[in-house]
Amino acid sequence: MYAKNRFRMGASVIFEIPSDRFNERTCYGLLKDGLDDYQYKEETKFNPQRHRILAKGTNTGAFHNPKYPSDVAAGIDIALDLHGRYDESGLGYQGPNRFLGLHLQAYDEYLERPEKFQLFLDLLPRAFDILQVPYGWGDDFDHLLKFKKKDPRRHAFGLNFYGREAVAKIGRDRVLSAPAWRVDQRPWGGIIVQLVEKPFHAIRTIPDETREALRKHLRLEEIEWE
Repeated sequence: MYAKNRFRMGASVIFEIPSDRFNERTCYGLLKDGLDDYQYKEETKFNPQRHRILAKGTNTGAFHNPKYPSDVAAGIDIALDLHGRYDESGLGYQGPNRFLGLHLQAYDEYLERPEKFQLFLDLLPRAFDILQVPYGWGDDFDHLLKFKKKDPRRHAFGLNFYGREAVAKIGRDRVLSAPAWRVDQRPWGGIIVQLVEKPFHAIRTIPDETREALRKHLRLEEIEWE
């Protein structure tokens, strides 16, 4: 099964991120493993908030291969996309923060090889720890498109990233007892709730009742997020 969206995005995670949290220092922390050389700059000509990463001397925007940058077939292509606020993109919710997308490029060969999804999955806890974002959610990009202009904090996804404030709102004990394949406490207070073993599986089959059970357990509809 291949990506249905015109962006060719596959497995995706979107983090709510304060404007000062994504900079050259944090970018280096996200990219340093496996990258021999890259340049980071903040574009100012057209959009002062656009971040651009040039890896291996190529002008490919925010694309990189964190495991094997010189061998795309052996590694993975990830796009870092700093989205605008809700009123600019619809990928998120009202508030002062922006949204950082980490997208696995959905070339056919990647969708046919489950190890690509595992490499991407292994990268995410480190990204969560470096950025320490308030909230994040991850799933197949085609599924995420269904929540455009909706508040994702009221729904359950294949991956759910709760920062300290989100954990406090839901209740730490409730998050830790979530009906999920894995609940991972991070040293700084955030929690990752991985709903199923393969949240980015190419078949993309997470039963609706599994998602709904997590949503109801966490009482996501009842929380005053603002």
